[in-house]
Amino acid sequence: MPDEPQEIKNQPSNTPHFDEFSGHENTESTQFEPIKEDKLPIEPMIASIKVSNTVQPSAGFMASLSEATDKPAEMQQPNQVPGSNSALGSGSAADLAPAPTVNPVSFANNMRISDSTISQQPIQITEPSSPSKFSKKKKLIIGLIVALLVVVIGGGSAFAYVSWYQNPQKVLVDAVINMVTAKTSVYNSNLTINVDDGSAKANLVIDAVAKQAKTTGSLDVDFKFVYSGNTYSLKSSGLYDDKGDIYVKASELKPIMAELYNLFPMDQTISESVDKFIDKIDGQWIRISSDDTKAYSQEYSKTQKCINIAITEFEKNKSDIKLITDQYQKSPFIVIDKELGIKDGNFGYQLSTDFSASKDFIIGLKATKLYKDLVACDSNYDISDNDIKSVKEPSTNNYATIVSTIWISVWGHQITKFETNVTGIDEFINNSAIFTIEPIFNEKVEIVTPESSISLTELQSYLKELYGFTDSGYSINDYSI
Repeated sequence: MPDEPQEIKNQPSNTPHFDEFSGHENTESTQFEPIKEDKLPIEPMIASIKVSNTVQPSAGFMASLSEATDKPAEMQQPNQVPGSNSALGSGSAADLAPAPTVNPVSFANNMRISDSTISQQPIQITEPSSPSKFSKKKKLIIGLIVALLVVVIGGGSAFAYVSWYQNPQKVLVDAVINMVTAKTSVYNSNLTINVDDGSAKANLVIDAVAKQAKTTGSLDVDFKFVYSGNTYSLKSSGLYDDKGDIYVKASELKPIMAELYNLFPMDQTISESVDKFIDKIDGQWIRISSDDTKAYSQEYSKTQKCINIAITEFEKNKSDIKLITDQYQKSPFIVIDKELGIKDGNFGYQLSTDFSASKDFIIGLKATKLYKDLVACDSNYDISDNDIKSVKEPSTNNYATIVSTIWISVWGHQITKFETNVTGIDEFINNSAIFTIEPIFNEKVEIVTPESSISLTELQSYLKELYGFTDSGYSINDYSI
């Protein structure tokens, strides 16, 4: 490009600019400072310099940007060089002609971009990252760090705790203690016995449900006996309430009496008297009140009341409960022979009994207040030294096998099932027996006193009628069955 006249270099610009510090329009002319060398810089390239958004401008410069945004056309108008028909950086062939060779070091040292040049160029600003996205990323990173610390620092401790808590012996000890100290309990049990003597087979099934809550309790038992193709059933129930009254009843007595009549024929007069008695008591609650027990036995009534008080006080005596707990931990007489793994959320163990440890446990029980109170109520509760010495492992033979298993919840350490299986075979008898208990602890248990019942006095009158003289004047004792 040919050299331009000298006056062009010193010609001021007519385009207003903005002061980056004051934020106001500056009408004074600004220009490039004189270059020490005689050679001109590359003119088109200077006009196209842009400021990156990474540069943090001052507050005043931001104000200039705001005003420039309001006047985009004015801001984008290139500088006109007097005497020329083209704007700097217009893209004409003359403007883009090769520039003279410039010494880079000399150019860098002597070249300074004026404020007007910066303020006149379009500024490209990139939208910053969303604060919410940054916050989410930050929370995620912090969460990962915390999780890592928990695994690294606490992982070993957590594993050690779980290993200790789920130690088989601890699980078993906890289960026994939880059973003894339970506020309420329900025991669903079944006993099945099969006997084969070679000539006939017999099967006995007993289903029982026992409930306990404070000083009340109940028991329901169903019997089913099968022998030589005949089936005999009987249902019985009993309960005692918080007043000390006892209730009992038997159901389905008539079918049993019909079978007895077939086996043992009797006079019609007697059978009618028996049927009349059965009609009065079959399925009916018989109440034995505390007053009845006093009339029957003053000593028994006093003893029963004393026992109820002792049990009630024991439930409130934390030191006594702790003493029993500690004693069992010192002398655990139930031993784990084999671990059966986990099934339905329960640990399974095959058990046996340590009779030596059971003796130590009984000796420890004698120091509890509960034991002393029970002995004070009834001397029959006293355990002598001879009784303790007599506790020993039963003799075994080659014909019977006894296997006991227990299932305990993994986290609650509550007994969910206990089973004893007895099998024995010899040349005369093939037999087996299975006894199972499925307990439920610390759930709501309500023992309801029957609304209607037969008093003990009424029952005695029925019995007198049956065993005494009948209306016909005959005594049941006059007949042999």
